[in-house]
Amino acid sequence: MLTQCITAAVLFGTGDIIAQQAIEKQGQKHDYLRTARITFYGGCLFGPIMTKWYQWLGNIKFKTPTRALVARVGLDQAVLTPVAVAFFFSSMTFLEGKGVRDAQHRIESAYYPTLLRNWGVFIPTQILNFSVVPSHLRFGVNYLSDSDRIQCISENVKGL
Repeated sequence: MLTQCITAAVLFGTGDIIAQQAIEKQGQKHDYLRTARITFYGGCLFGPIMTKWYQWLGNIKFKTPTRALVARVGLDQAVLTPVAVAFFFSSMTFLEGKGVRDAQHRIESAYYPTLLRNWGVFIPTQILNFSVVPSHLRFGVNYLSDSDRIQCISENVKGL
C-alpha cells in the first residue's frame, strides 16, 4: 500500500506541475499550494482507495476473460468514476479551506464535463489496463495517464 500511495502522490503532483506549466502556462505564478494539495490528495486519499479498489476488482471471478474485462471496466467507469470525480472536487474544495456550499458549486459547475472527458480517456485506458496488464501493475498504469486526468480537471475548474 505504501508504494502505491507514494506513486500516486508523485504522479498527481507531477501531473499538476505539467498542467500548470504546460497547459495553463503559469510560469512564475505557479500555485505551489495547489500542487501540495493535489499531491496530498493523490497519496493520502486517492492512493489507498484505488489500491483497495483494484485489489477488489482483481479478486472478482468470471467465467471468461471477456466477461471479466467488460465487468471490470464497467464497474470501474460506471461505479467508481462518478463517485471519484465528486470526491476529487469536494476534497480539493475542503483542502482549500472552503465549505460545503463551495464544494456543491464546484461539483455543479465542473462535474459533467470532467466525467465525460474522463470517460473519453479512461474507458480505452482501462480496456488496455484490464486486458493486458498484470493485476499487480494496474495501479501504476492508471497513473501513467495522470497528466490526461489533470488536464481534464484543469480545463474544467478554470474560474471556479
